[in-house]
Amino acid sequence: MRRLEIGPGAERLPGFETFNLFPGPFTDHVGDARKLPFKDGTFGEVYSSHCIEHIEWFDVEATIAEWARVLAPGGWLEVHTVDSTALMRAMLEWEETGETSRSAGAWKRELHKDHPFVAAAGRILCYAKRGDRGANMHRAILTPRYLRECFERAGLVDLETVDEPRGTKKHRGINMGLRGRKC
Repeated sequence: MRRLEIGPGAERLPGFETFNLFPGPFTDHVGDARKLPFKDGTFGEVYSSHCIEHIEWFDVEATIAEWARVLAPGGWLEVHTVDSTALMRAMLEWEETGETSRSAGAWKRELHKDHPFVAAAGRILCYAKRGDRGANMHRAILTPRYLRECFERAGLVDLETVDEPRGTKKHRGINMGLRGRKC
């Protein structure tokens, strides 16, 4: 049974073919994740960690449906992304009280300068990397309820929350994951 990882980053998962926007050492297939070049039902599993937030917000639902399209009946889709709910909650706490229980953290401290609102906004929006043509920017805000709704509309069932992504790309403190099966 073939398995596909979309957006592997700097590490591929063992046993998975990889699909990425740009060619690289961990890439088997190159293209736009919104329109996969595979026939319906090609894969027994499709996995993506911290890639869907790089898709335009208005394309998220259709992209999840596209990823489900290439699943064989009984196959599983697992998606991990930024939990924007927790970050927005921290931003609202700060807005209302001037304080938040969420630490600004070390990630991109040179940009947020320990300001909790700016740090949370930065985790939601991300940043451009030199030479990536904007591919690293986050273009969608997802919450657990919205991700679940996208899975349901794609016809996936047996939905379950997944706490941690596989491999080393963990995104601790901002991760949410969901897994669903194609009927």
